[in-house]
Amino acid sequence: MKLSFFHERKAEPALSFGVSDLHILGGEISGFMSSRSTARYTEMGWHYAGHCYAALVVTGGGCLLFGTRHALTFMSDRIEHFYLLGASLSANGLAVAKFDPQSNLWRGIERPMWCHSWRIVSPACASQMIVAEHIVRLNPWEADKVPPVEAVA
Repeated sequence: MKLSFFHERKAEPALSFGVSDLHILGGEISGFMSSRSTARYTEMGWHYAGHCYAALVVTGGGCLLFGTRHALTFMSDRIEHFYLLGASLSANGLAVAKFDPQSNLWRGIERPMWCHSWRIVSPACASQMIVAEHIVRLNPWEADKVPPVEAVA
C-alpha cells in the first residue's frame, strides 16, 4: 500500500510512503516512517512534519480492521482507495466516516457506529493478524448488512 499526502488542488502528492499497517487513533495516524511519525488532524487539515495537507490517500488495496490490538472483531473487504479529505473518510469513493474532534471519535455515516481506534492494513498483514473464524465481515458503507449480535447469557 502507499500513503500519499496532498496539498490542496495538486494532482501530484507532496509526500508518499510505502506502508503495510496504518494505525488510526482518534485524529492521529501512525505506522509510516518507522512507526514514529504521526499525522494529526486539525480543522485546517492533516499536519505532518511542519506542513498541513488537505488530503491523505491510501492506495494499493487494504482492509479496515476494527477492535483492539489484541481482540480484533471486524474486518472489511479489500478496498483499493481510502481518502482522508479533511475530517471525512471515504472508501473507494463512498463516504464511510467523519471525525468529531470534540469527542476524538469517528462517526459512521451509513452505519450507526462510533470508533476511536481502527487500522488500515494490507491483505497479507490482515491474514497474519486475525483468526478468520473469530472475525465478522463488516463493510461500513453497507448499512443494511448488520453483523450478527450474539446473545448475552
